[in-house]
Amino acid sequence: MAAAGLTDLRVGRFRLVKQLGRGSTGVVFLATRVGAAGREVALKVVDSDLASQPGFGERLENEIHRISVLSHPSILPVYEYGTAGELTYLVMPVASGGSLKGRLEAGPLPARDAWQVFRPVADALLSAHKAGVVHGDVKPGNILFDAYGRVLLADFGLARIHMGFARGTPGYMAPEQARGEPSDPRADLYSLAVVLFEMLAGSPPYRYAADADLLRATAAAPVPSARERCPEVPVGLDAALYRALAKDPAHRYQTMLELVWALRPVLDPRPRSGRYWRSPSWSELDKATFVPSVLRGNRAGKDGSAGLKQFEPGA
Repeated sequence: MAAAGLTDLRVGRFRLVKQLGRGSTGVVFLATRVGAAGREVALKVVDSDLASQPGFGERLENEIHRISVLSHPSILPVYEYGTAGELTYLVMPVASGGSLKGRLEAGPLPARDAWQVFRPVADALLSAHKAGVVHGDVKPGNILFDAYGRVLLADFGLARIHMGFARGTPGYMAPEQARGEPSDPRADLYSLAVVLFEMLAGSPPYRYAADADLLRATAAAPVPSARERCPEVPVGLDAALYRALAKDPAHRYQTMLELVWALRPVLDPRPRSGRYWRSPSWSELDKATFVPSVLRGNRAGKDGSAGLKQFEPGA
């Protein structure tokens, strides 16, 4: 059954209301829990080709579990997941503030605004990388905002569990992904640098209509200058982006900590007081990156949904 034709149908214990969007891993619907009027959630019906891959269910459960135990405030949580007939679905909060993709339709962002988006996403990725999880599809469409403007990174793990390789999105995926090679956290670093380039310059580094052209440029074309494309781009950013967007992962910054530290003086040049700013150490920066939180999780109920829940929607 085509996901786009599911509106008004029941999936598990949820009833679909309307389609919110479509991405590389599935279709997202606004849904309500049956028997809990007014309690809205976002329900993603996973692409059937992806869900039918051998071992997909086990890989999905492992990825969701590893992300759930992080309980990072900038990672969009998965309330529950399961199957209903031939459909595999995930239930998440509604990000009512829209996506970064939508915001960028109005043009580039000022440097301070771009930093306010970049930093929490980098925090979320750093936390995930420490737990051994690579996102694999960082892009503006997966960077969401809640009703209060809080930044949330969505679709963790879905791209990577496609036969164990990240399938990503042309134009945002790293060169090693474009070449069909296995990826590691440095691929997420590359993708986030692409997003930052787009936030400040108004478009991603490579602009082609055809995916094949995007993949070729990602793998081999020189890294363009964001400042030449948009003169308002801060001085010094091109040097940091040139390294972050290196074709060879060994030539990039090797961790999110390194990338954040390289960009901070350029995008957030406010003076800092105290020993921390004058004599930084990785451990101090690391502590500043995390917001501790407590996971509350349990197994799904008897309705056929198998998996972990961050908390009970509508409770």
